[in-house]
Amino acid sequence: SAPKKPADPQAPAANQLNFHISKGLLQIGLPYTVDLLGLSGAVIIQTQGAFAKEGDVFVYEPSTIYIGSLPAQRIPILLSLLKKKIYSAQELPDDLAAAWKRLANVSIEDDRLRLTMAK
Repeated sequence: SAPKKPADPQAPAANQLNFHISKGLLQIGLPYTVDLLGLSGAVIIQTQGAFAKEGDVFVYEPSTIYIGSLPAQRIPILLSLLKKKIYSAQELPDDLAAAWKRLANVSIEDDRLRLTMAK
């Protein structure tokens, strides 16, 4: 099925995300329009992190998040709100979501993302 448009018009679409693996970390960059107290402006959100198991599924767990040059990981409430907003805006196709749930392990080794299926 075709990717759905995010419910939040300011949330990034999947085709705007830029992925890069370096030094054992997944780096994701995305453009975002910040609208705060009537002022708005475009920034780049940059994250670095790895994968962790949350419940029965693997999730991307960023260790650093920058909103422009602001280190958001130093502001826990901001980090939590930002992660929820970005994650809720991205929808995986049903077949990919089903396959992702069956993974036994997700790891980053050197410059490769390694996905291991359960037997």
